[in-house]
Amino acid sequence: MKKKILVPIFLAVVLGLSAYVGYRTYGAYSEKELESDLLLANVEALAVGGETDLFNRIDCYNSFEGEDEPDATQTTNRCSPCGQPVKCRSYSDHQKCRK
Repeated sequence: MKKKILVPIFLAVVLGLSAYVGYRTYGAYSEKELESDLLLANVEALAVGGETDLFNRIDCYNSFEGEDEPDATQTTNRCSPCGQPVKCRSYSDHQKCRK
């Protein structure tokens, strides 16, 4: 008789603990997903301005082939004025400039 009462109580406790642990684990993973989304947004925001070095200079180029032509597939930064985007087929004469 005692066994018939304790077994359902034990199963209810195990089921309750399992549900609690599952809920807490789900909450922990959903928070990490939000953190990674925030991190990704910050990285994208930093990348929009171009890559800079310690002196806040960006990579730029002076020579362009096929500038603003319909088949231009690459986009890079012009040195003068510094950081102005330019579409071209190819580019050379690498330098660094400060915005």
